[in-house]
Amino acid sequence: MYTAPQSRSCNIACNEEVSYNGIGSFDPEIDLSNQSGRVFKLGNETHHLFVGLYPGTTYSFTISASTVKGYGHPVTKQFTTKISAPSMPAYDYDAPLNQTDSTVTVLLKPAQSRGAPVSAYQVIVEEEHPRRSKKATDVLDCYFVPITYQNASISDSPHYFAAEFPPDALQVAQPFIVGDNKTYSGYWNAPLLPHKSYSIYFQAVSKANRETKIDCVRVATKAAIIVTQLTTPYIRIAPAAGDNQLTGGATRKPSAEEPEKQTDHTVKIAGVIAGILLFVIIFLGIVLVMKKRYVLDNRQQ
Repeated sequence: MYTAPQSRSCNIACNEEVSYNGIGSFDPEIDLSNQSGRVFKLGNETHHLFVGLYPGTTYSFTISASTVKGYGHPVTKQFTTKISAPSMPAYDYDAPLNQTDSTVTVLLKPAQSRGAPVSAYQVIVEEEHPRRSKKATDVLDCYFVPITYQNASISDSPHYFAAEFPPDALQVAQPFIVGDNKTYSGYWNAPLLPHKSYSIYFQAVSKANRETKIDCVRVATKAAIIVTQLTTPYIRIAPAAGDNQLTGGATRKPSAEEPEKQTDHTVKIAGVIAGILLFVIIFLGIVLVMKKRYVLDNRQQ
């Protein structure tokens, strides 16, 4: 915003010309060829708001005052606009590409820089609880303070950083396995626990001129797998917090035996054991009887 001096004297008429042009940017992809212009202000106007300027860009502003006698000495100042957060690509849904008991495969897409190049990409895993579940319409709070899995376990933090990539590592969209038990830039991508629900977030970071801007998006959710046994054992897929419906149906455990079969099996084993004990008792009785007869025969002789 341009602000003219408050005290000035114009004997006959006083107009001002304000010209500007972009001379540099933190983002090398920005085209500054069309970042220039000129406005004219009347003597009684003291403000002007310039719109459409690029973030993270340095502009040179030149102010010239004029009367009927001509222009005076121009004054030139330089200002730099603040950078903006990178623009994350849209994800129409947050279903993973693939899911196992301990991993989730997601698709990571590169972000669009706005005023400063992307400095890093980060993958965050957050354990979901029903009491603090996020709705689809909620504004996401990005994660500015990195925390490792080990420190999150000690401090009881619900989230941790699973990976960090340099911008060159993500030129095009590519899959990434969350929970592959590897380390990325010092962050351990720990295996996920089957009985817990998780949300997977992906964020891009831009840093320039002592500013840090972050944009993030949820790319997947993982439902908890809860093993329950009623009359017939089955596995229930619990939804991740924030989901409106179950992500999986009930599946019968093929290896589990039904209670009736377990009871029949126990009775059979008990019968076999009882039969063996009865045979041992009879055998010992016969041995004792024969031993007594042998002793009596020896005494009679």
